[in-house]
Formats: sequence, C-alpha cells, structure tokens
Amino acid sequence: MIAKSLEKKKVLLILDDEGNKMKEGQIMTELETLLNLPNVSSYKVLITNTNAPTGSKDEILVKPLSVEESLSLFRDRVGRRVYEDPVIKDLAEKFIKETEYFPAAIMLMAKAFSYFVQCDSGTHMLESALKEAFESDSKNYNLAWLLHSGYDMLPRSVLIDYCRHGSRFFRNRGSIHYSELIAYWILEGYLGHVDCMEKAYEKGHAVFMELVDCQLLKKLDSGYVVMDSDRAIVNLDDFDHCGFGGTTSLGLADLLEDCEGTTSLGLAYLFEDGEWEGFGRISQADGMIKSVCSTKMGQKLSTLFLNGNRCLEILDSFSGLEELQVLALFNPTAKSLTQLLSKMSQLIVLVLRGCDFLVEMDHKFELTRLTVLEISNASSLKAIPDDCFPHMLQLQSLHISELKADPLPSSLYNLKELRQLILRGCSCFKIIDSMKNFKNLMVLDVSGATSLTKFIDKTFQHTPKLGHLIFHIPLLPGYQNLKILDSLLISHFVAVNS
Repeated sequence: MIAKSLEKKKVLLILDDEGNKMKEGQIMTELETLLNLPNVSSYKVLITNTNAPTGSKDEILVKPLSVEESLSLFRDRVGRRVYEDPVIKDLAEKFIKETEYFPAAIMLMAKAFSYFVQCDSGTHMLESALKEAFESDSKNYNLAWLLHSGYDMLPRSVLIDYCRHGSRFFRNRGSIHYSELIAYWILEGYLGHVDCMEKAYEKGHAVFMELVDCQLLKKLDSGYVVMDSDRAIVNLDDFDHCGFGGTTSLGLADLLEDCEGTTSLGLAYLFEDGEWEGFGRISQADGMIKSVCSTKMGQKLSTLFLNGNRCLEILDSFSGLEELQVLALFNPTAKSLTQLLSKMSQLIVLVLRGCDFLVEMDHKFELTRLTVLEISNASSLKAIPDDCFPHMLQLQSLHISELKADPLPSSLYNLKELRQLILRGCSCFKIIDSMKNFKNLMVLDVSGATSLTKFIDKTFQHTPKLGHLIFHIPLLPGYQNLKILDSLLISHFVAVNS
C-alpha cells in the first residue's frame, strides 16, 4: 500500500540511526522490495550512523561540537547563574571532554550538575566527589559515574534496564507508547512498592519525563517514544564499573545488595520472542490501569491492573474477561484465589503481588497460554497443590516469594519452557528435586530459602543454559566442584567440605 502511494513521486526517506543496526547494502535491498523503489520517480535515502567508517564518496561527516560550542550549550542548559559559579565553571571545563562533545551527552551532564547544585553544599560535594574519582581511577570519571553519584531522580533499576536490555522491550516495533512503558516499569517492580495506582503511574510519568529530558528517550508523535541508542551518551560498561551493580540480561532485579529483592518478571524477553504484542494503549483512571483490544465481538479488556482490598470485587464486576491477556492484582486481601480466574483462558501474564492474606489455592486453573506467573509475599500460604501447574506448560517465568510450603509442588518440575525460577524468601522447603526438564532455565533464585539443604542435581548438568544461581545460604556442602561455575553468579555463597 505504501509502495503504491509512492509511485511517480519524488521521495526523501530519512532513516535515523538505522546505520547502526544494518549495513547500507542490506537497508537498500529491503527498501527496494518494500517500497518498490524502481517505480518511484526519484528518491534519496539519508541513513544516519554513529562511529561509521569513513571514506565513502556518498558520506557526509557530521562532526561533534567544538569545545566552545559545548560549553555554550552546557551554560544554556544549567543557566548563567549556575555556570558563573567559579567552581561549577572550572569543573565543567574539565569534565566536558568526557562527553566527547556530543550534544545529548552535554545536556545529560548539565542535568546532573544542576541536580548537585540544588542540594545543600552541592557544589562542594560535586567538587570533592569528582576530584576523588579522578584521582583514584580516571576510568570512573565519566557520565555514568556522575549519574550514579548524584542524580537520583531516575530509579537505578530503570537506568540499568534501559542500558541492559531496553532494546529487547522495544523489539522490532521501533517505538512504543509512553503509557505502555510506564505499565512495564510498574509490573517489573522498577518503581517500587505499589500502594496507589495513581501515584505509581504519576511516578512512572515523572521518570519518563526525566529520561526524555536526559535525551535517553526521544518523543515522537502521538505519545510514542523511541530509545536513543547512541552509546556515546552513557556506556553500559560504565554502569558496572561505577558501582551500579548488575542486572542480568533477563530483566532480573539487581543481584547486588543495594537493589536486592526488586521484583522482575523478564517481560522484555516476551517482546523479543514475539510471543506477546504488549499491553496495548494504556489508560489510567478510577484507581486502575487498563487497555482494550478490538475483537470480532467488539472492544474487550486486554490489560488490567488493580490495587487494594476490592481487587476481586472490582474484577468480578467486569464482563468480557475471556480476552484478558494481562492481569495484575496488587495487595489483594482475598484468602483464596477466585474461581473467576478459570474463565480467563487467554491470560499470558498473571501477577498477584503482595498476597499477605492468601492462605489457600483450592482451584485448578487451566491457563494454557500463561507465560509469566507471580505470586509474591505469600507469607500465609502453607501449600500449593501438586496439580497446580499441569496446564501451564508455556510458563517461562515463575516468581513465588515468601511461600511457607514444603515440599514444592511436583508439577513445577514439569515446566519445560521455564527460563527463570524465582523462589525468593521461601524459607520452608528443604529440597529442590531433579531439574532434568529445565533445559531452558537461565536463572534460579533461591535467596532467603533458609531451610534448603539439598539440590538433587549437584552438578546442574540438566540445565546447560543456567547463567545465574542466586542464594544466600551460609553452608551448603558438596557444591564446590560445579563444572559450570564460571557461568554462574553466586551471591553470598560459602562452600565448605562435605
């Protein structure tokens, strides 16, 4: 249809940043097929790229700013009053080279400097901190360090997620609506505990605006955004080097102490695999977050987030839940999971977060499409039936925390598609049975499983993809000879002789 509309017309096509993703020849070949370029009257294609090899006759080199232009931009962004502070001016002139004179990096630097000077003794703190970083290790003297040290408007987990695997979430769609990005942050737990949906959404919107202001996200028309993939702004390696800690490439929460316990579902991987089209156009009103989709039967709910003691009552009031794909209940007070869930045959993501009052799971749920399941803070739940998981054979991410059950349900070990298994804070179970079916498992988190004393598979030979094993057990004999130890991240593990 696009190709038809372009016939006999003159076309200028601008592909911003596509040169970083594909070679020029590949791009042109695909465009000729997609747009039927031979039938276009005349056309020019402008492909932008950073750090591209030079020498092509059709190449136009755009140089970074000069030092003078960079300092002028910095002054405009922080304001003349701030810039005229002798300390700030001196520090800016020394630090500006770390931006490599890229405008976006300079604006991010100005943003961080502005934050420092708003604090009590901020100028002195910035001067001392930068001097200490520069003297101790010049590699630390960069933008990532500046963000880490002083700019805390952005939750650390959002920054890490952005740098680590944000492109997985955007996937091949190129752009998404900002409301969907906020819903993603809420569901992954990046914005902290949710006790009010309106406040959580407002916090997410504030973070979104900060990312835009820092040039890490770019606004498009109609509320859509794209990632700025220019690694000259903030380098991923700098985050690890400067003490941000490390999230796994699965969207897991930070594994180091400072971010420990953050919820994470690995939703970005669902986007990458094409298993799920996303939340849809999100709206926030009346204490809930929701989106609708078009079906043959009309408009149906596809995403629903609810919070508080009326979760299930509100849920029960909705009609047409058969098409619901994403359901998240925060802080529900129900003692039992409602049979209503059994009607939701299209569910892909089910999050039950803050289930302090849940005491029983007395229904079987034939959720055959379910890919992500979280039942967290289930501190009153003493048992999960053995037949809980037989119909959830597509499950890739299972997150259960604070469960008091022992043993774990036997059907759990038949989940062949499982990529990450989070059993954080489950303090009663003693054994993890054979994981021979977990050939796709990449992450196993049993931190806080204080009664765990035995893995049936001591060498983890059945889990060749396992990249991260996380536990905080002081004594766990017999595991000092793990053959795949080099590919594991073991936190607070002390091995002793068996």
